[in-house]
Amino acid sequence: TIGWKNMMKPSINFQFRPTKNDHIEIWATSLNLANTKDNWYRATQTVYVYSKTNNTTRHVGNELDIIWTRFFMEGKLSFQAGYGHLFAGDYIQENLGTSTDQDWAYAQLWMNF
Repeated sequence: TIGWKNMMKPSINFQFRPTKNDHIEIWATSLNLANTKDNWYRATQTVYVYSKTNNTTRHVGNELDIIWTRFFMEGKLSFQAGYGHLFAGDYIQENLGTSTDQDWAYAQLWMNF
């Protein structure tokens, strides 16, 4: 999980309910360093990627997330599944030497009391 230290992340989302018990979210986010001389950080605030001394790039990448939630028992129980894709940006290419995109997915069950 990445942290928001030294990050700017403009994003847009679209949410809709195709049925009473289904909720869908689509997020598009642009991940950018606030300061090119600083690093990219994890959520724990430790360094995830050290920026090169002469780094001039700030665009980490563009992220697209799609999340589906199904509500049960009047919304007290929910199943959620999500998929995300990171389109690697110039910062990843310059500082890691690769432009490989990343994909991830998850599923979870949660309860409201």
